Amino acid sequence: MLMMVFACIQFALISDFCDLLKIYIINDIYSISMQSLNNSQSKHNNMQPYIDTECASIRYDADNHALVTLWKMPPLPSEFREHMLDLLSAMEHFKTGKVVADTAKMGTLHPVDQEWASTEWASMAVRAGYSHAAILLSKDIFSKMAIEDTMNSAADNVTFSYFENMETALAWIKSV
Repeated sequence: MLMMVFACIQFALISDFCDLLKIYIINDIYSISMQSLNNSQSKHNNMQPYIDTECASIRYDADNHALVTLWKMPPLPSEFREHMLDLLSAMEHFKTGKVVADTAKMGTLHPVDQEWASTEWASMAVRAGYSHAAILLSKDIFSKMAIEDTMNSAADNVTFSYFENMETALAWIKSV
């Protein structure tokens, strides 16, 4: 009987120890996650939100005096045009013609929207001061080709380059 009581006490102690160990592990994981999040935010802590919709956002990067636009999902034609016009407004508001565009999740543009972007929008953008674009491309070959075609058509007055990650795109936009 005494052995059974001793075994129950030992089991309870081991169980409590395991619970404490779980708490410490969860606490460590949470601390590491928060530290990682804080480090990530501190890299881009001067990003001022301008527009944030379901399909895209525009932020102003004060460190690089540039706009950063992120496509979160493929837009409808009306959403695409609205966002591009918002980008014009942001250029005028922040008095910058430097843009970093993350198009990785943008999807393939409709040919009519490509034409509009490379003619009408590009003309308005250059008048608003659009001068440099750092573009993060999609891995999807069709999306990539659509963006490249649009940029090549509108390239007369805009210096642009393509990048694989945000850090190199921001470094380039800062250098121009």
